[in-house]
Amino acid sequence: MPVALETFLSQLLESGILSDQKLRVVEHKKTTHKDGESLAREMIKSGHLTKYQAEQILGGKGKNLCMGQYVLLEKLGAGGMGQVYKAYHPGMERLVAIKVILAKGKINDDVVKRFEREVKAAAKLSHPNIITVYDAGNANGRIFMVMEYIKGRDLGDTLQNKGFLDVSEVVNYILQVAKGLKYAHDQGVIHRDIKPANILLDLKGNIKIVDMGLAKIENKENEETVSILTGNAVVMGTVDFMSPEQGESAKNVDARADIYSLGASLFYLLTGNVMYPGKTAFGKLMAHRDSEIPSLCSVRPDVPIGLEIVFRKMVAKKVGDRYTSMDDVISVITNILPDIETINNEKSIYSEKIINDKVDKNTTRKVIKSTVNRIGGQTLQFLKFYKTKFSKSVILAISGLCVLGLILLVGFIFLKSENKLKDLIKTQKTQVVDLGNGVKLDLVLIPSGKFMMGSPEAESGRQADESRHEVTITKPFYMGMYEVTQEQWKSVMGKNSGLDQGANLPVTDVSWEDCQDFIKKLNTKKDGGYRLPTEAEWEYACRGGTIFSYSFGRSISKLDANYDSTSISKVGMYKPNAFGLYDMHGNVWEWCNDWYGPYWIGSSPTGARTDPIGPTNGERRVLRGGAFIYGELYSRSSCRYDFKPSQGFNYLGFRLARTN
Repeated sequence: MPVALETFLSQLLESGILSDQKLRVVEHKKTTHKDGESLAREMIKSGHLTKYQAEQILGGKGKNLCMGQYVLLEKLGAGGMGQVYKAYHPGMERLVAIKVILAKGKINDDVVKRFEREVKAAAKLSHPNIITVYDAGNANGRIFMVMEYIKGRDLGDTLQNKGFLDVSEVVNYILQVAKGLKYAHDQGVIHRDIKPANILLDLKGNIKIVDMGLAKIENKENEETVSILTGNAVVMGTVDFMSPEQGESAKNVDARADIYSLGASLFYLLTGNVMYPGKTAFGKLMAHRDSEIPSLCSVRPDVPIGLEIVFRKMVAKKVGDRYTSMDDVISVITNILPDIETINNEKSIYSEKIINDKVDKNTTRKVIKSTVNRIGGQTLQFLKFYKTKFSKSVILAISGLCVLGLILLVGFIFLKSENKLKDLIKTQKTQVVDLGNGVKLDLVLIPSGKFMMGSPEAESGRQADESRHEVTITKPFYMGMYEVTQEQWKSVMGKNSGLDQGANLPVTDVSWEDCQDFIKKLNTKKDGGYRLPTEAEWEYACRGGTIFSYSFGRSISKLDANYDSTSISKVGMYKPNAFGLYDMHGNVWEWCNDWYGPYWIGSSPTGARTDPIGPTNGERRVLRGGAFIYGELYSRSSCRYDFKPSQGFNYLGFRLARTN
């Protein structure tokens, strides 16, 4: 039944959303309309009402259109405990978004208290990548929070709309989220519900995190939550991005739960799939805890191996195996940006075809299909050109062979990519060894794989690279996260080597032979297997999956490592590489186990070099990593140096390796 004109006008007046001037305009026009619906349609057309406002007034709910000083314009989304609206503040002439919790009595007190905590947590956060909270209040028994209004989509909706996101594009978004979360973590706020639906993208490419501090824990199977602040919401259970420890208890999680969820979001945005699809929330939780980490590279061959390594460490099952802070995540992702840029500029056939087709739940199948379609189109051109030269059966046979050959080729490429990944990447783990008296030794598991050892730079002299050649690291091995410190040396040897300058400074003045003594004593105290790394292991670990001169890219700065300086630094003062190793490009030269070459007094028998150091003929051992007193040339991943194994100087140190 149509709403009477007078009833509509009464509801409109009661709503309080129009100024006196606009009300007079409406009053003047009422004589030209026979009912409320007719007048409402004209007001929508003239811009005096939104469609949502008209629907509410016609439904007798006009009084709910004002939340304090804010006028609701339209509904943006809904969640389990309330709604989000686009609204307007007439006095400030500002568009905002308002999250309104359901009235008390319609939702339990715990949810109300949680919402109030969210308001307090979000209100103290001010960062370009976090939604800004302007205000909060209570209207008609409903609690509400006022936030900045973002015109755009959440990342889940963005992916569905575009069908495909480039690797560099996704990494840019993830970095922005990481920066926002770092700030939140520094303020003591853990998000606990990071997922694409809670990450907004505005029209300028800026990221905004929403729902700060609000944990939505799904207790019912197949329970759904709706994306906030977007019109076309992507429905996705929070459990798809939940860390294993949060699945057991949301109360005791720390920043590493957000790191896991961000890694899971990275996987979704690149592949179009969640990490562990399943039919029930419980099944997904168990998969996050127990199932093997899925591969990025096997689905997206355009993902650089460095990003695969970072992803796997972000989503490690055990909390202690992940990055310790969002600072580390930002650092390692920034390090591999040059690789992403290179691959982006030199796209392979499969990444090119993925870009031309939307990613669905089986990207590999889609790539093969789209490539076949392309060849099919070329075959049609072939048929048109040669239709008078061949019989129909011959043409069909040729076409069939082309398509079959293409399918086998693309299938082989993907299989080879997946097998290469399995050889190259293992679930990254850390190992903490107790040396006694509270002294710890941190080791990182380095995966097996192949890499190009050496560097294309032309060099000469003692810092010369080996010729460029492929090397295979056949087994995973552990590598010291840091250079061995003076505290660690003293714990094993009973006294320091050289000057006792500081517990967390690298031990110095140690010769290759001194390192062997340390390792021998360490192996008698612990479970054995500790050693110096081989030269190939050292360079492979230093590169961290990159292809450039430094694990940070083509160049290095004083913010990346301690080189060309006057003194050593404490270990871990600079950013780690993608494997989580620190100080690989400076601080102290690090002994490797390898033999470098013969040592001669005066001229060698071949006249190759003259070296005045040392009393007798003998061998020399390899040093890697550069030192604080040397320039950036010496700190490259591939740079080699050497000394007699009995020599020790204030810029010589080492880090340990251990067979897995």
